[in-house]
Amino acid sequence: MQDALVLTVLGMGTVLIVLYILSLMIRLSGKIVGNKKSAAAPAAKAAPAAVKAAPAAAAAPAAKTDDSAVVAVIAAAVAAYLVVRPVTVSSAWSADGMLENTKKF
Repeated sequence: MQDALVLTVLGMGTVLIVLYILSLMIRLSGKIVGNKKSAAAPAAKAAPAAVKAAPAAAAAPAAKTDDSAVVAVIAAAVAAYLVVRPVTVSSAWSADGMLENTKKF
């Protein structure tokens, strides 16, 4: 019984240590590769100009599209792809499984 406990603790400890190391590697690679602050600064300066142009575009009425045909086509494709087949189990296999599961040790 004690061997099982030691094995469980060692296994869980190993998994946690490996996950922590992976987390550190992901953070480190994010800091090395993900240095995008210099590219984001010019985009932030251009954003106010885009905000000033937005009210003129918002005044134009938006064209309403009818997506019901697209939804119907997608639903028909999914229904054609998914075919539900019944699973039949032989009664001999079922009876044998019940006998095996109800045996006393």
